[in-house]
Amino acid sequence: MTNKKEVLFRRHGDVNLFPITEAEFSAVQGEIIKHNGEHILARGEATGSVHTLKVKNPYNLEIKKDIFGQTYFSISEIAEITHTTDHEIIRTPKNVWYKQIQEREKDWFADGVTRKVID
Repeated sequence: MTNKKEVLFRRHGDVNLFPITEAEFSAVQGEIIKHNGEHILARGEATGSVHTLKVKNPYNLEIKKDIFGQTYFSISEIAEITHTTDHEIIRTPKNVWYKQIQEREKDWFADGVTRKVID
């Protein structure tokens, strides 16, 4: 059986959006990120490509960044996650809250070094 959080989870390349509750989002202390309805989730260091979260009405997207640099989203309408070139467009449900966690990989040939995935 699948639970609600598994259904709400979104992965777009190396971008992961993990569902959180409205209360968890409200409890986040930190900077409110200004936007025009679009927010770059990740930029490829090698390719310059971008993953972008888009909504039609900017008032339906609230973005917070905590003191540790973690980014959180409150999305009140269906949003699209797009990529410059090679990923399909995916959509979020409306009225959801997410925490973004950057994809990491472990290099077992380099003594288990963990690092962020680079496009």
